[in-house]
Amino acid sequence: MSHCPGDSPRGTRFRHRFRWGKRAELPRVVLVGNPNVGKSLIFNCLTRSCVDTANYPGVTVGLTEKVVKGKEKDQDFILADLPGIYGFGGPSEDQKAAWDYIFKNKPDLLVAVLDSTNLSRNLFLLMVLMALDMPLIVAGTFGDKAEQEGEPVNWEKLSRILEIPVIPVVAPKGRGITQLYREIQKRLSQRGSPSYPLPYPEFMRNLVFQLEEIMKKAGLPPRRSVFLFFMGDQEIRKALEEKGLLKEAEETLESFLKTHGIKDLPEALFSFHHSLSRVIAQGAQKPHTHIPRKLEKMLSSPISGSIAAILLLLAVFSTLFLVGGWLSELLSRSWQSLVSPYLQKLAFYLLGEGPWAKVFLWGFDEGILAALTVGIPYILIFYFILAFLEDTGYLSVLSFLGERLTRLFGLPGRALINLVASAGCNVPALSGTRILPTMRERFIASLLILLVPCSARSAVIFGAAAPFLGIGAALSIYALVGIIILIFGTLFNRVYPGKPSVLIAEIPPLRWPQLRLVLRKTWFRFSDFLYFATPILIFGSLLLGSLYETGVVWSLMAPLRPIIEGWMGLPVSAGLAILFAFLRKEMSLQLLLVLAAAQAGAPTTNLLSFMTPAQLYVFVFFITISFPCLSAFSMLLRELKAKRALIILLLMLSFSILTSGFLYRFLTYLGFR
Repeated sequence: MSHCPGDSPRGTRFRHRFRWGKRAELPRVVLVGNPNVGKSLIFNCLTRSCVDTANYPGVTVGLTEKVVKGKEKDQDFILADLPGIYGFGGPSEDQKAAWDYIFKNKPDLLVAVLDSTNLSRNLFLLMVLMALDMPLIVAGTFGDKAEQEGEPVNWEKLSRILEIPVIPVVAPKGRGITQLYREIQKRLSQRGSPSYPLPYPEFMRNLVFQLEEIMKKAGLPPRRSVFLFFMGDQEIRKALEEKGLLKEAEETLESFLKTHGIKDLPEALFSFHHSLSRVIAQGAQKPHTHIPRKLEKMLSSPISGSIAAILLLLAVFSTLFLVGGWLSELLSRSWQSLVSPYLQKLAFYLLGEGPWAKVFLWGFDEGILAALTVGIPYILIFYFILAFLEDTGYLSVLSFLGERLTRLFGLPGRALINLVASAGCNVPALSGTRILPTMRERFIASLLILLVPCSARSAVIFGAAAPFLGIGAALSIYALVGIIILIFGTLFNRVYPGKPSVLIAEIPPLRWPQLRLVLRKTWFRFSDFLYFATPILIFGSLLLGSLYETGVVWSLMAPLRPIIEGWMGLPVSAGLAILFAFLRKEMSLQLLLVLAAAQAGAPTTNLLSFMTPAQLYVFVFFITISFPCLSAFSMLLRELKAKRALIILLLMLSFSILTSGFLYRFLTYLGFR
């Protein structure tokens, strides 16, 4: 990490809604800008911390705050990292949350982060902030990239045009961070009202001045309130109405619009700000000479880009399935040979040979092993791939290309990589749903992700259905699940309240990522999983172990007999294998082999000695779609909270029970016994 000013090596994290003690008295500085402009990188440097630093678009969907310690006590300030925004308002939850934060917290300073490789679009947001009369400075990022592309920015000239301090920053290399910190301290010490050029056309300025006088009478901030009035803000209208000034303001505006023939004022302002941004960018940048973007054009074109995207997704799936499976097996064998024997000796030494020693091993042997064999092979690899693709900027390209397909399910294109990754492991795919802009989309995506057969469920399909029922039967289970995903996706897109978010995203220039930053981001996300999921896995393993070793689990099977045996047609003892599938899906297959051996009275690997072909097919189908494993459910709780997570769990369980019963009767009718 680059050198950052301040005495404290790390900031103090807290949510913005909780402002207790002296924190409420500290000045507040907010980083704002479009997605993918480097806000979180600057945040990391100034606070000496690590948050997600890429958007596709929307990594920073939460509001992160930390206290930056100054050299003197009165130089401390709160720094906030907001989701990326494009202009005023926005259809997604993260953009609404960002503007809500700005208006409610009334920051002492905004740091507008501008990407120099797409300066015109970034300046559009700056025009809006100037119209809102916000205290501003500018941090210009990716200047080195702009120079490589033949469009270097003259930052001093841009500062003169805007009449705002502009500090060029290359955060990954630490350049400009100290200067930015000093400029923040300088502006905070001044605490004066900003004075910027009026970002309105010449013919509108008299109107603005007239409305500013009305706003002053109402006791409102004049310039900011005028812009919000233009945008139809209801709070401003209500404040004017309470002062008896709304009619005067409306008549003034209507007279102006009629005189100049303007039908839609927000649209007219949008066009003006867009044109002004383009003019300013042209004045601050050298003429375009050469941009080597052949590869970028190929990757973003509908035909070649789609082929490249399919190949990439297949590579991601293969890596998670093959490499992840190999690592999982390696870790499992290593743990069982190097760690398990010592844990067993410790358990029997402390707790004796009774059932509680075995319960201890369920939690601290099998539970930790489950966290390792899921976490490192699948989640760690997925997070590394995800971080690498984020820092190249390719995920924005993938979002654009996948939009048409995922819209069938009411999801944005960026959800495509989550759905594909879930075939390796559902857990990281669920974690990735936080980048989706609305809760509606996160809910639908999470449900579909949990229906996709992960590598553990594929192990059950190929370990049980394929050897004993044939490869055709195994593939038919995948086909059935695919049909269910299609039905669920289109159905919930129709019945779930709300509408899909609108895709508003740029295709950022592709960049070579820095391995150091990719590794830091990977570890940041992976450690978050370990700290949250591992305790749940250990506790869940202890609970299941207690039920099994004390024999309570068999008493639980009796009430389930009408469902498992009566409706689904399975042996009631198979319910035990289903129960333990909640811990690990592949564990159901292992336990099924134990039950088959018990039935045969000798060790056996032939499941058909225990179940009929129809029963085995239904068992595998049920395990595939019934409920998530404990690791996935813990991540579901984290992302959707308890209420929505339980709704998904009950929905999957009830649907799988219902369809399994009908499937058993259908197979029996066909003579598949």
